[in-house]
Amino acid sequence: MTTAIGAALKSLSGRLAQQTREVSTTETSGSGRRTPYDTQWGECPKHGRYKAYWVDDGGTFHYDTCPGCRRQAEAARSLEIAIPPRFRGVTVASFECFSEPMKRAKESIVAWGREADVSIARGRSFIFTGDAGTGKTHMGAALVALALRSAYTAKMLTASELISSICQTYDKAPGSAERTASVKQAYFDLDLLVIDELGRSPVSAHGADLLFEVINRRYEQCRPTVLISNLPLVADGDGLSITSLIGDAAVSRLLDGGRVIAFDWEDYRRREKKEAA
Repeated sequence: MTTAIGAALKSLSGRLAQQTREVSTTETSGSGRRTPYDTQWGECPKHGRYKAYWVDDGGTFHYDTCPGCRRQAEAARSLEIAIPPRFRGVTVASFECFSEPMKRAKESIVAWGREADVSIARGRSFIFTGDAGTGKTHMGAALVALALRSAYTAKMLTASELISSICQTYDKAPGSAERTASVKQAYFDLDLLVIDELGRSPVSAHGADLLFEVINRRYEQCRPTVLISNLPLVADGDGLSITSLIGDAAVSRLLDGGRVIAFDWEDYRRREKKEAA
């Protein structure tokens, strides 16, 4: 999969380099060349016409390549850091279903992706619950990849990683408060944030406060958050649950316009072993 991403980046880089050469040649070749003050348009075989060369009011020259190709290249690079390596090649379409509940869950996520612009603009969040090996992380990673390929910003990380990345900025050195605010703001501003493995490790009261702060600020800005956990939304009695970890208020914000999808089917790894036996 890393090879596939590398090949895509190489192809996109080649196309961008070719566009740069074409613009430079047009500007410097022979008689009849355009004056520096003309706007020139390039033609991308994939994305069509784009402004390739112009001069602003201050007399500064600007060269550009196809914005669509550039966004795709940036998305391909982002896949290498925004999604764990094992899941970089997954898509919603590659999620295999062997039961009706799985098909219904997949249809809900496909519908989100079909209207990705609306889903992201309206902050449509998800909570994925269920046992290990049921495809929750697969679908979370697929949504991040979909967002990146659509030129949105997105990231997937575990709840522990999110909390740790903020807490690591705490110290007495000058600028500590600014660094903490900067890391938090990065999470607030992502178009899509997927928080995996909630409940896999203990969450302190301060950690729960940080998770609520991120979820709440994103809710206020209408930015969707996907929360993934092996825990139930609400537990019977005093058992551990998503609600007991992050609180009713955080869950309420995720479900305002969002929905819970229960991945309550067999671990696909165990199923594959049974079929192979």
